[in-house]
Amino acid sequence: ELIVFGKDLRLVRIAVEADNKFLQMVHELIVFGKDLRLVRIAVEADNKFLQMVHELIRSLAFPTSLEHLFAFTYKPEYPDRWDVFDPAVEYERIGLIGDGNPNWQLYRQEFSDEVPVADCLAPTYPSAWVVPASLDDDQIRSAAKYRSKQRMPAACWMHPDTGAVMTRSSQPMAGVAAKSNADDIALLEAYRLAGRSHHQPQNLEGSGSNTGSQRLAMSTVKVNALQVTPRPFYIADCRGRVAATGNKLQGKGAENVSNYTATELYFCDILNIHTMRESQSALAAMLMPDADYSVSESMPPTAAAGDPSYLSAMEKTGWLRHVSLVLSASIWCAKKMTFEGASVLVHCSDGWDRTAQVCATSQMLMDPYYRTIEGFAVVIEKEWLTFGHKFQQRVAHGDPDFNNQERSPIFIQWLECVWNLTEQLPAAFEFDERLLMFLADHLYSCLFGNFIGNTDRDRWTELKVREKTTSVWSYVLHYSERFTNPMYETIGEPLWPKCAIRDLKLWERYYLRHNPDAHPSRYSGKVWVDDYGDSDVRGSFDDGESLERKSSVLSSPGSPRGLGVLEEEEEEEEDEEQAYLAQTPLSYGQQ
Repeated sequence: ELIVFGKDLRLVRIAVEADNKFLQMVHELIVFGKDLRLVRIAVEADNKFLQMVHELIRSLAFPTSLEHLFAFTYKPEYPDRWDVFDPAVEYERIGLIGDGNPNWQLYRQEFSDEVPVADCLAPTYPSAWVVPASLDDDQIRSAAKYRSKQRMPAACWMHPDTGAVMTRSSQPMAGVAAKSNADDIALLEAYRLAGRSHHQPQNLEGSGSNTGSQRLAMSTVKVNALQVTPRPFYIADCRGRVAATGNKLQGKGAENVSNYTATELYFCDILNIHTMRESQSALAAMLMPDADYSVSESMPPTAAAGDPSYLSAMEKTGWLRHVSLVLSASIWCAKKMTFEGASVLVHCSDGWDRTAQVCATSQMLMDPYYRTIEGFAVVIEKEWLTFGHKFQQRVAHGDPDFNNQERSPIFIQWLECVWNLTEQLPAAFEFDERLLMFLADHLYSCLFGNFIGNTDRDRWTELKVREKTTSVWSYVLHYSERFTNPMYETIGEPLWPKCAIRDLKLWERYYLRHNPDAHPSRYSGKVWVDDYGDSDVRGSFDDGESLERKSSVLSSPGSPRGLGVLEEEEEEEEDEEQAYLAQTPLSYGQQ
């Protein structure tokens, strides 16, 4: 038996039917994909042929160069949309730069073949980000050196009502000696003072205890003999306290808030990439279809009840707990900015995993633009791609090392966070689950160039994805009606979802879609159809059959028309399957 494990957690098995004469030639190829799909392929051949099939799969799945990926040969005809995110345009929309706000500047660094990495201030940062105009170039460079990987605190969003600023960075280079940096202190002070002067802080914690918010409210400074309450500033360290303390031994760690004015530090307890990888692996194993389960008449009446330890096994994976902590930290940041008018700095260790999750989610809660299809594209480009989430290492495109410790489902986990938001507050989002599924699939498909490479510099100067590949947003925005939520309403106010584990759900369509027994009944009004891209190749997206198929997905629960379409499709699929099985000598009984 030959087992092939794919990077997308997909498992493929190939079964062989043979008589006793060729029993020694029976083999089964199993491929386990990154998208949790398990595929079994039956092969009736000798070891030499099976090895050739194995090597063919490996050569296609793990090319010697990233430029051999599908994205570099995929040339569709729809309009190119690499321009969906323009830093100058988006930061002006937010209000951070432009004629109405002279307090900020768009700091730029050049990405080109002529500029070596060593000459870039922050190679893993965007080509342009926002910093206070009060700092000169020397101060900016000094502040950057105080942060891991030179990922200095950068402003990424401003609250339209309170003027509070969300900033993001990596951890400080404080070390055991708790070293400080005067320019980093000046930078955070400028962010702290960014809120509207007329906004009065409100205590979110209640008045029953002496909380950090109350201590800040009670602390005052004298300005011209007047008692003035300083505006608070919050640091949301996405790590746990123990992890941050351990990094001190490496010369890093967390801020000493005594060096900063009216600043409070909180830990969010979101665990690292290794924990997330192991957690999803445990979840995938738990959800794997039971090969011994059958609906045959010989099964006892209790067989369909399933594993009685399912819920406890789910708890042991810790997956929903991790999702809950990401949402909890995001809501906390949004409330500080909305109700207290306080600016917030978000960071983890290097500021490209948990930081991206929290910043993007918080902004979606506060900014209704990011809840549109175009705005969702912008926030992903801004918070994930330009700020250097290491997609290449986390997804491991072209990497045959299944045990690579840099692999982790951080982006998939964030999509699941967004999915939970759409489940709780569906009318607030212009898109629905289909867009999230599309992005989850094409994170691994390598059909588009967005998710190849670790940084903008990698994509711009080395891979040149803008010239050689297609943006995923070209497809999404061209076919936006395929992802549009028919219940969408423009809701201008912030969203306050529930984030307790009891209020969250497992993203079943992502984790269980490859298990036919887990699909929703056709009477539920739901259909799991994810054939985006494949239909384009067949040229059938615009014909009557595809339109009718799409209309069945959007039909309301219990709609006679929708159920009729589904019944016809099921009958056609059964007829096609029977005809195909009659023509093939292979046995598909174990698939």
